[in-house]
Parts: sequence; C-alpha cells; structure tokens
Amino acid sequence: MSRWFPERLELWLKPSKAEPLLAAFERELDGRAAAPGTHVTCIVSGEGVRYGVVPWHSDMATPAQRHILAEHCFTEAYGDVARGWTLRQHSAGYGAATLACAIDTPLLDRLAALMQARRLKLSSVQPALMVAFNAVRRRIDPGMFWFVWVDGPWTTLLLMSPGEPLHVKRLASATELTRLIEREWFALGIDAPRCPVYVVRAASAAAAVARQAPSESGWRVVELPALADGAAHLPGMPADSRLQAA
Repeated sequence: MSRWFPERLELWLKPSKAEPLLAAFERELDGRAAAPGTHVTCIVSGEGVRYGVVPWHSDMATPAQRHILAEHCFTEAYGDVARGWTLRQHSAGYGAATLACAIDTPLLDRLAALMQARRLKLSSVQPALMVAFNAVRRRIDPGMFWFVWVDGPWTTLLLMSPGEPLHVKRLASATELTRLIEREWFALGIDAPRCPVYVVRAASAAAAVARQAPSESGWRVVELPALADGAAHLPGMPADSRLQAA
C-alpha cells in the first residue's frame, strides 16, 4: 500500500435472480484479499440501478428543490416503491434537465456494512451507465446523439442534446438495435435529422449488437470498445468527478 494514498479497488455489482443479492459481489471481494483501509468503488449495473431525466422548472431551481422534483419523477415512473430508493442527479447548468439515478437504500446500507466488517472503505457507489459514458465521452462528437449501454440482458438508451439529457430508457437487450432507436425516436416526436448512435457493451455481455448499414437503417451506428466490467485494482489517486449514487 502506498504511504501517501490508500489502495483502491473497483468492483461491479450485478444483481442476479440466480443467487442472493450481494452473494457474487461478496465472493469477488473476498477473492481480491484487499488490505484493510482499501478504498472500494462499487459500480452498480443491471436491475440494481434505475435512471430518469428530471426536467427543468424555474420555480424549482435550488439543489433541494431539484431533489424533491427528482423524487416526484421517480415515484411517478416507478410507483411507491421508489420512496425507498436513494437518488442522485448530475449537476447541470441553469435551465437544463438533469440525469438522475436511483438505488435501493437497503442495498447501500448492506454494502456499507459489508465494507465495515472487512475494515474497507466504501468510497463511492456509481451507476454503470455513467461509468460507461465517461469511459468513451471523448470519442463522441458534439451535437445530439444516442448513447447505448448494453449490459447483459439489458440495453439502456440515453438521448443527449448538446446541453442536456432528453430521454433515458432501459429495455430488454435485442440485436435489432436500430429498431429500438427508431421506436423511441418516433414516440418522442423529434423533428430533426437522425443523429449518431454510439454503442458500448459490457465485455461480459453475451448478446452482440447487430451492425446495420446506414443505407438500411438510416442511423449511423458507431460501436465503441467494450468496457471491462470485472474487478480492477486502481493506483492511489484523488477521487474522480463521476456521477455518484452515494
């Protein structure tokens, strides 16, 4: 361990119906044999995290008011179960919508207890969508675009304008990606030329994204490098600025 910075470990949490919650994560954590004091970043993917776009309202512009609005948006979209979730939203400029994420509060509590029992420090909990986006954001051209995150059985579609998120939706993964995009584009009623579609897949995802020529689909699909979604040791470094869920 560095004398100046603690060791850092990045682990992915992928909730599965095949085994109890946190079982695979706990097994992976113990297998890494992290030294006491290690700072652990937990990246939550799949069904463990939900996303939503929080619209802008001039009469609800303070951080506290924006949080209340985010809670209302998630409750409206997911029902009363959302009242038991912890919400975080990305900061944005005045007049812009924000992208928010939500994770079960009991899950966060169990993660914290798991780390404490092993004398580790839970430095942050991050949504997989933003981790994937931040990994490739410099490869994305300015302007409106779709960002597609394919994570096992789930595909998350994020439509971004130059200044704010416009739409986010999680769907069952499918090889006919452009058909999904076309359906969402039509439902949104956007009167604009089709924008680029940037695709990132988790390296462990079994489903492949079918490539379709622009002449056939009308969409320019850009497949970016897959994102490793396993465990990784990180050198000691200051905390990053990625959207955090806790």
